Amino acid sequence: MRAVQGYFGDGGTVGAVQPNLGLDELFGARETYVQFTPDLLDKLTVTVNGKQIGGAYFLQEYKLAGGQTVGRYANGHIAAVEHTLESGKSLLIGTFPGGSYYRSHSSATREFFAGLLTWAGVQPQVQTSDPEVKARLHKGAGGTYLWIVNPTGRQRSVKISLPLAFSERPSCGRKGTEPPTVNGNQLSAVVGDRNAAVIRLD
Repeated sequence: MRAVQGYFGDGGTVGAVQPNLGLDELFGARETYVQFTPDLLDKLTVTVNGKQIGGAYFLQEYKLAGGQTVGRYANGHIAAVEHTLESGKSLLIGTFPGGSYYRSHSSATREFFAGLLTWAGVQPQVQTSDPEVKARLHKGAGGTYLWIVNPTGRQRSVKISLPLAFSERPSCGRKGTEPPTVNGNQLSAVVGDRNAAVIRLD
């Protein structure tokens, strides 16, 4: 999604055509203007697929080279291009929304990132009702485990949606973590502050 891949070629020289190294064909766009001024772009915004999100660190504007405009800066110039090539598709954005989210934690930018899964046709394996609580599903020879981590300074109650229906075995959470409950593909857990639960699922 970022626009800076391959910006520099051999010897540290900037490519005359951007995106560089043939990536202009992949992304269906060519750069027409660029700024690398992170100290001046802390309030940069861009509208992509109807959602206004933050940008950071750099600003690239484009002209189409086979792609379709899906985002613009406030000045109306092209900021994001979607392109289909053979069996795949790409989304090129001329700034760094992740850098903006790191600084501001904007709900609009978070929703934009979540929406990229739908855009890519990907079904999330795990969804959590609390964005501050992290959940990961791991499957291997030893079984299937759900990791829930609460990095915050207070206890959290969270509901986790799983890809399949499971029954729950005793968790291996740290002391102070209440046992979770499972109902089909919905798991409910209370995880203490700065604590975690590791739950085996069948």
